Amino acid sequence: MPITNRLRAVLQAYVTERGVTSTDALFIGVGDTPLTVRTIQHLLKEYGKKTKVGKEVSVSPHAIRRTFCRFMRLRTFVKGSRKSRMHQILTTQTQPSRTKRLIS
Repeated sequence: MPITNRLRAVLQAYVTERGVTSTDALFIGVGDTPLTVRTIQHLLKEYGKKTKVGKEVSVSPHAIRRTFCRFMRLRTFVKGSRKSRMHQILTTQTQPSRTKRLIS
């Protein structure tokens, strides 16, 4: 997944602050255990409520992926060779049938 230089710096700072762990997971909970899918969904929902973003739009992993794909589609359309760049971005997904739907 393409990331900005700012996001890269933020993630590097987070990993440095977090320190060495016994797992390869990026986000961990108590006892160096990886956060579960359900925990991440719950956290996103709570942050959506706190920031009041959740009143206007859905705050979920799916909504974030969808927004990212829309942003990349607009960005690649503006920069040219839209279809090949979208294909390059979306083929990293693990579900080929889903990739086809997102390109269309």
